[in-house]
Order: sequence, then C-alpha cells, then structure tokens
Amino acid sequence: FTVSCPATEEERYHILRTPAIRIADIAEPDERGVGEIILTTNELTNYRTGDLGKLDPEPCPCGETPTLRLFGRKDYDIVIVQGATFLKGELERVLEPYQPQLLDYQLRVGETEQGGKLVGRALLDVVLARGASASAEEIGAQVERALYVTKTRTLAEVVAAGHFLPLGARSVPEIVHGKKAVHLKREVNG
Repeated sequence: FTVSCPATEEERYHILRTPAIRIADIAEPDERGVGEIILTTNELTNYRTGDLGKLDPEPCPCGETPTLRLFGRKDYDIVIVQGATFLKGELERVLEPYQPQLLDYQLRVGETEQGGKLVGRALLDVVLARGASASAEEIGAQVERALYVTKTRTLAEVVAAGHFLPLGARSVPEIVHGKKAVHLKREVNG
C-alpha cells in the first residue's frame, strides 16, 4: 500500500492511491503521531496492520503529501528508530552465547532529545542466573559491538556517528511481561 520515493533518502513512503485502498489512518497515536497503521479497503474496514507509522503532513521533496514514515511492528519483532532497524532474531543471535546465564532479557528502544536533536536510545534489562560469570554491563557491551542495526553497521557504529546514545544495560531481578514474553520493545517516551 506504499512505495518509497527516489527523491529522498529519508524513510518516507508515498501512500498508493488506488480504488481498493480508500483510507490510511493511524490508530491511538502517541504525542509524536506514531501509532498503528489502519487501512480501509473495499473488503476490509479499519484493518489493523500491526505496523507502527506516522502520517507526515510535510511534503516530500518530490511534492507528494502526506507521506508515511514506518517505525516497525507493533508486536516488536522489529523496531525502527532513527534509521536503525532492531530485529528480534539479530538480538537473539548476539545473546545466544549468554543463554545459559541469561534467564530473561528485554531491549527497549526509543528516542530522546540530546543537545537539541532527537537521537536513538536503547536500554537492555537482563535477568542473570545465580552465579553468572557475565555482568549486565559486559553483555550490554557485546550487544553494542555485535548487534547489526543496518545491513553494514553495528549499534556501536551508529553510536559513534552520533545517531544513538551508548547502550544502557542493567541487571534486574525480573522482567514483567504480559501474555507473551516481549524481548524487543519500542519505548514511546524514550
């Protein structure tokens, strides 16, 4: 229902205007306008896509308006912040060597203002087994070094470029999950 625009390098998408898609909207937007993308088509009314996005009233460099910015999946298998894509599978790959010592974990990713500009922020909570040899800080440092958040760049590299704050990591006694354990989560009020 969207197509990227060659006129911009930003993550903006044009909404395809077809007779089948009548309305694209955002449900329950936060203070920045980010919420779940809702579509109404000829067959479906108020279909919740499970994708997080924002309708941007600012014209695209090509003149198209509104545009849609994507922020990942609502179920948190993927979170996109400041051009960095956090994938649950990639996080699991990096944490796999720690699994015997790591009872539970959650990476919360969001944005915060730093020096007058918006930057990404990632916070890792870990529940360590009794007698674990690795600390939360060691695990966090390894995540920052080894977690790819673009096709070619690690979190450490986007931190060095000033797009993200350094990863915060802490040990907690437990992580409270809802019905489903959520290991990767978009933090709206980063």
